[in-house]
Amino acid sequence: MSVFIADIFGEIVKNYSEHALLDLATQRAELDSFDFVEDLALPGGILVQVFSGVPVWGHVVSSLPLARSTAENVVKGLIERWRKHGLPDYAQFDNGLPFAGPPLPDAVGQVVWLCWSLGVVPVFAPPRRFGFQSQVEGYNRRWQEAVWRKEFGFTTLADVRKQSAKFVNADGNDDEKTRCEYRQKIAIK
Repeated sequence: MSVFIADIFGEIVKNYSEHALLDLATQRAELDSFDFVEDLALPGGILVQVFSGVPVWGHVVSSLPLARSTAENVVKGLIERWRKHGLPDYAQFDNGLPFAGPPLPDAVGQVVWLCWSLGVVPVFAPPRRFGFQSQVEGYNRRWQEAVWRKEFGFTTLADVRKQSAKFVNADGNDDEKTRCEYRQKIAIK
Protein backbone atom coordinates (compact mmCIF):
# COMPACT_ATOMS: atom_id res chain seq x y z
CA MET A 1 0.00 0.00 0.00
CA SER A 2 2.77 2.49 0.84
CA VAL A 3 4.28 2.19 -2.65
CA PHE A 4 0.89 2.99 -4.17
CA ILE A 5 0.43 6.07 -1.98
CA ALA A 6 4.01 7.17 -2.61
CA ASP A 7 3.42 6.84 -6.38
CA ILE A 8 0.27 8.96 -6.24
CA PHE A 9 1.88 11.57 -4.02
CA GLY A 10 5.00 11.61 -6.22
CA GLU A 11 2.86 12.32 -9.30
CA ILE A 12 1.07 15.16 -7.53
CA VAL A 13 4.35 16.70 -6.39
CA LYS A 14 5.86 16.26 -9.85
CA ASN A 15 2.87 17.96 -11.48
CA TYR A 16 2.72 20.70 -8.84
CA SER A 17 3.54 24.05 -10.34
CA GLU A 18 6.80 25.45 -9.02
CA HIS A 19 5.13 28.82 -9.40
CA ALA A 20 2.10 27.94 -7.23
CA LEU A 21 2.52 30.91 -4.90
CA LEU A 22 3.03 33.27 -7.82
CA ASP A 23 -0.09 31.83 -9.49
CA LEU A 24 -2.09 32.46 -6.31
CA ALA A 25 -0.65 35.94 -5.81
CA THR A 26 -1.47 36.97 -9.39
CA GLN A 27 -4.98 35.46 -9.31
CA ARG A 28 -4.16 32.78 -11.89
CA ALA A 29 -4.99 30.10 -9.33
CA GLU A 30 -7.60 29.82 -6.59
CA LEU A 31 -7.30 28.47 -3.07
CA ASP A 32 -10.25 27.69 -0.80
CA SER A 33 -9.47 27.66 2.92
CA PHE A 34 -11.53 25.50 5.32
CA ASP A 35 -11.94 25.31 9.06
CA PHE A 36 -14.40 24.46 11.84
CA VAL A 37 -15.99 26.63 14.49
CA GLU A 38 -16.21 23.96 17.17
CA ASP A 39 -18.22 23.12 20.25
CA LEU A 40 -20.88 25.81 20.18
CA ALA A 41 -23.59 24.69 22.62
CA LEU A 42 -27.35 24.92 22.22
CA PRO A 43 -29.64 24.76 25.26
CA GLY A 44 -29.60 21.25 26.67
CA GLY A 45 -25.93 20.76 25.81
CA ILE A 46 -26.42 19.97 22.10
CA LEU A 47 -23.13 20.80 20.36
CA VAL A 48 -22.88 22.50 16.98
CA GLN A 49 -19.81 22.43 14.72
CA VAL A 50 -19.71 24.86 11.78
CA PHE A 51 -17.73 23.87 8.66
CA SER A 52 -16.65 27.07 6.88
CA GLY A 53 -14.97 27.77 3.58
CA VAL A 54 -13.64 30.97 2.03
CA PRO A 55 -11.66 31.64 -1.16
CA VAL A 56 -8.48 33.67 -1.37
CA TRP A 57 -9.97 35.56 -4.32
CA GLY A 58 -13.62 36.40 -4.68
CA HIS A 59 -16.34 36.52 -2.10
CA VAL A 60 -17.99 33.09 -2.15
CA VAL A 61 -18.27 31.95 1.46
CA SER A 62 -19.91 28.87 2.92
CA SER A 63 -20.89 27.79 6.42
CA LEU A 64 -22.49 24.46 7.19
CA PRO A 65 -23.68 23.95 10.80
CA LEU A 66 -23.35 20.26 11.70
CA ALA A 67 -23.88 17.99 14.67
CA ARG A 68 -20.38 16.50 14.34
CA SER A 69 -17.07 17.39 12.71
CA THR A 70 -16.31 14.21 10.77
CA ALA A 71 -14.48 13.46 7.54
CA GLU A 72 -17.80 12.32 6.04
CA ASN A 73 -19.37 15.70 6.82
CA VAL A 74 -16.35 17.54 5.43
CA VAL A 75 -16.58 15.55 2.17
CA LYS A 76 -20.31 16.34 1.90
CA GLY A 77 -19.61 20.03 2.59
CA LEU A 78 -16.80 20.18 0.00
CA ILE A 79 -18.94 18.50 -2.65
CA GLU A 80 -21.84 20.88 -1.93
CA ARG A 81 -19.57 23.95 -2.12
CA TRP A 82 -17.68 22.84 -5.21
CA ARG A 83 -20.83 21.81 -7.11
CA LYS A 84 -22.26 25.25 -6.48
CA HIS A 85 -19.13 27.39 -6.98
CA GLY A 86 -16.65 25.26 -8.95
CA LEU A 87 -13.34 23.66 -8.04
CA PRO A 88 -10.37 25.62 -6.73
CA ASP A 89 -6.81 24.71 -7.68
CA TYR A 90 -5.90 24.24 -4.00
CA ALA A 91 -7.82 23.48 -0.80
CA GLN A 92 -6.20 24.46 2.49
CA PHE A 93 -7.06 22.75 5.78
CA ASP A 94 -5.68 22.60 9.28
CA ASN A 95 -4.26 19.30 10.52
CA GLY A 96 -7.36 18.17 12.40
CA LEU A 97 -8.52 14.57 12.13
CA PRO A 98 -11.58 15.33 9.94
CA PHE A 99 -9.30 16.93 7.32
CA ALA A 100 -6.03 14.99 7.47
CA GLY A 101 -7.45 11.55 8.22
CA PRO A 102 -6.25 8.90 10.62
CA PRO A 103 -2.67 9.21 11.90
CA LEU A 104 -1.75 5.74 10.66
CA PRO A 105 1.04 4.64 8.34
CA ASP A 106 -0.17 4.09 4.79
CA ALA A 107 -3.52 5.74 5.51
CA VAL A 108 -4.99 8.51 3.41
CA GLY A 109 -8.06 10.34 4.66
CA GLN A 110 -11.33 10.73 2.79
CA VAL A 111 -10.82 14.47 2.28
CA VAL A 112 -7.41 13.97 0.67
CA TRP A 113 -8.80 11.25 -1.60
CA LEU A 114 -11.67 13.51 -2.66
CA CYS A 115 -9.27 16.35 -3.47
CA TRP A 116 -6.93 14.07 -5.41
CA SER A 117 -9.81 12.52 -7.37
CA LEU A 118 -11.04 15.98 -8.42
CA GLY A 119 -7.61 17.39 -9.25
CA VAL A 120 -7.59 19.77 -6.27
CA VAL A 121 -4.26 19.96 -4.45
CA PRO A 122 -4.80 19.61 -0.67
CA VAL A 123 -2.60 21.90 1.42
CA PHE A 124 -2.27 21.56 5.19
CA ALA A 125 -1.39 24.45 7.48
CA PRO A 126 1.57 23.66 9.74
CA PRO A 127 0.57 22.59 13.26
CA ARG A 128 0.64 25.28 15.94
CA ARG A 129 1.53 28.01 13.43
CA PHE A 130 -0.82 30.95 13.69
CA GLY A 131 -1.78 33.00 10.66
CA PHE A 132 -1.87 30.28 8.01
CA GLN A 133 -5.66 30.06 8.26
CA SER A 134 -6.25 33.72 9.06
CA GLN A 135 -8.68 34.35 6.20
CA VAL A 136 -11.12 31.59 7.19
CA GLU A 137 -10.61 32.27 10.90
CA GLY A 138 -11.53 35.92 10.33
CA TYR A 139 -14.64 34.81 8.50
CA ASN A 140 -15.45 32.42 11.36
CA ARG A 141 -15.29 35.36 13.80
CA ARG A 142 -17.70 37.35 11.60
CA TRP A 143 -20.01 34.32 11.40
CA GLN A 144 -20.02 33.95 15.18
CA GLU A 145 -20.70 37.69 15.69
CA ALA A 146 -23.54 37.67 13.18
CA VAL A 147 -25.13 34.27 13.66
CA TRP A 148 -24.21 32.87 17.06
CA ARG A 149 -25.92 35.51 19.13
CA LYS A 150 -27.95 34.90 22.25
CA GLU A 151 -30.89 37.04 21.09
CA PHE A 152 -31.62 34.65 18.22
CA GLY A 153 -32.59 32.04 20.82
CA PHE A 154 -31.60 28.93 18.89
CA THR A 155 -33.03 25.68 20.23
CA THR A 156 -32.25 23.32 17.34
CA LEU A 157 -29.57 22.74 14.71
CA ALA A 158 -32.22 23.59 12.09
CA ASP A 159 -32.58 27.08 13.66
CA VAL A 160 -28.82 27.62 13.41
CA ARG A 161 -28.77 26.41 9.78
CA LYS A 162 -31.57 28.80 8.84
CA GLN A 163 -29.84 31.86 10.36
CA SER A 164 -26.48 30.76 8.94
CA ALA A 165 -27.96 30.51 5.44
CA LYS A 166 -29.25 34.08 5.74
CA PHE A 167 -25.78 35.30 6.72
CA VAL A 168 -24.00 33.30 3.98
CA ASN A 169 -26.44 34.54 1.34
CA ALA A 170 -25.93 38.13 2.49
CA ASP A 171 -22.17 37.84 3.07
CA GLY A 172 -21.52 35.96 -0.17
CA ASN A 173 -23.92 38.01 -2.26
CA ASP A 174 -22.51 40.41 -4.83
CA ASP A 175 -25.46 42.75 -4.34
CA GLU A 176 -23.97 45.37 -2.00
CA LYS A 177 -27.41 46.67 -0.98
CA THR A 178 -28.50 43.24 0.27
CA ARG A 179 -25.25 42.79 2.20
CA CYS A 180 -25.49 46.23 3.79
CA GLU A 181 -29.17 45.81 4.74
CA TYR A 182 -28.47 42.48 6.42
CA ARG A 183 -25.44 43.79 8.31
CA GLN A 184 -27.43 46.78 9.55
CA LYS A 185 -30.19 44.46 10.68
CA ILE A 186 -27.82 42.34 12.76
CA ALA A 187 -25.73 45.34 13.86
CA ILE A 188 -22.34 44.30 12.46
CA LYS A 189 -20.01 47.18 11.91
